[in-house]
Amino acid sequence: MGMTDLYGRFILSVAVAAMCVAAVRAAVAGVEDVTPREAIERVVAQRIGGDVSVDVTALETAVAAERGLQALPEPGGRAGAPMRFVMMAGRVRRGVAVATVTVSGSYARASRAIARNDAVAGDAIEMAHGELPSIGLKRLPSAAEVVGLIARRDIAAGETFTHTVLRIPPMVRAGEAVALTVIVGTVRVDARATASASGNQGDVIRVTPQGGRPLKARITGRGRVEVSQ
Repeated sequence: MGMTDLYGRFILSVAVAAMCVAAVRAAVAGVEDVTPREAIERVVAQRIGGDVSVDVTALETAVAAERGLQALPEPGGRAGAPMRFVMMAGRVRRGVAVATVTVSGSYARASRAIARNDAVAGDAIEMAHGELPSIGLKRLPSAAEVVGLIARRDIAAGETFTHTVLRIPPMVRAGEAVALTVIVGTVRVDARATASASGNQGDVIRVTPQGGRPLKARITGRGRVEVSQ
């Protein structure tokens, strides 16, 4: 391929990017404001995954509702206890919020005691529904995913299956191709990228789009990441 062809493709790429930016700016104008409560409920539901409902039972913050407002939980936060969130609008920090949330839904738990380093058999799993116990903001595995996983430690009957008690393989592995979704307002762009690190749902890792520069994206599913503003 000659230099003329390469230059032509570069110019085309720049033109397409400029059109996307213009479309994004136009679309963002019609997006409604997001309250801190809504942003927190949204991010907790995304982190834990599955069919769960999230309720903010206590909230302290001076941050006002704003278009595109997002909540970033600080490490170590757990449902059922006060935790801090950094409130962001795009790349601008708006302040912090301290919230207590409860999470309800269906989840897999141990139907009997499981010894450390044992594989989880199908008859050792039962489904429960209701308010989840105090858990970290990590994706809960489904009953089907739990079968065959190894216990990190002794698991008591009735204990919820989480990343703390099971060796759960990462949803994204370093070096693998991932589906990248970029969302700004109502504009959505899908692309392919390569992950630079491993992680599970809710983790933020660096990915490199095909022909683009590295950027930070949040894992939303197996082999899927997202950037939203």
